[in-house]
Amino acid sequence: MSVLSEPLDDAKKQAAKAVRTVAPWIERIGRFGYVAKGMVYASIGILALRSAWRYRASAVDPHGALNQLASRPHGEALLFAIACGMFGYALWRIIEAVKDPENKGNGLSGIVQRIGFAGSAFVYSALGVAALKLATGAERRVASISEQDWTAELLSHPYGEWLVGLAGLIMLGVGVAHFYMSWTAKFCESMAYYRLSRTEKHWSIRIGRFGFAARAVVFSLIGGFFLKAAFEQDPSQAGGFREALVELATQPYGLWILAGAGLGLIAYAIHLLVEATCKRFPF
Repeated sequence: MSVLSEPLDDAKKQAAKAVRTVAPWIERIGRFGYVAKGMVYASIGILALRSAWRYRASAVDPHGALNQLASRPHGEALLFAIACGMFGYALWRIIEAVKDPENKGNGLSGIVQRIGFAGSAFVYSALGVAALKLATGAERRVASISEQDWTAELLSHPYGEWLVGLAGLIMLGVGVAHFYMSWTAKFCESMAYYRLSRTEKHWSIRIGRFGFAARAVVFSLIGGFFLKAAFEQDPSQAGGFREALVELATQPYGLWILAGAGLGLIAYAIHLLVEATCKRFPF
């Protein structure tokens, strides 16, 4: 028994040593990823504010934000940094999904969250590729992803409406989770606020709650679009960030609501920058 346990103990020690060696680099990459994600959300929020003045939200989505950044001075360097950050953030999400460093567990809630982390890794990897193409000049402009196109593709297959409906439920679940985070400020549990002054902590929590609320509204609308597309088996009913903000703009006092959503997304970007500084990485 001892003959078998000694090599096993040695292997565990070597694995723990490897984790301790790599962990600081994973943490740095993850923090840089939060900064890059914050820059993208800040750009989306600014575009939403501009659209509120012009009553046009056609380019207000992550790809529209990247195109906007590409037109700025030194845009290529900025996009290259964002691409690296997106890949870093995606790597951290993969680690969260596979290794479960924050102990989400193997229960239903934990599995759903870890699947969400994996999906997030895919989305931000795709954004990183898009940013890299713009930065290197491989493309002059990246086209926004058409939710209607891939919804139509799914609906053309057996049980496609169930898959689209599942996507809608996931998006709606993200929205509900963000409302919960906004209401309870539960995001504070993973933050090391001792690095901030009392005033900075107070305002960072308020800003974070506002940011999560804005994101909750957007994701809830996106979930509703996909559920409607699944129920009616009509891909034209599907939509993403752009369609959600257009929907807000068409409501009574829509310009004010759209401006509020833009400010909320900027608030979420500020929260991400705070998270890049204060997040506790479980290593």
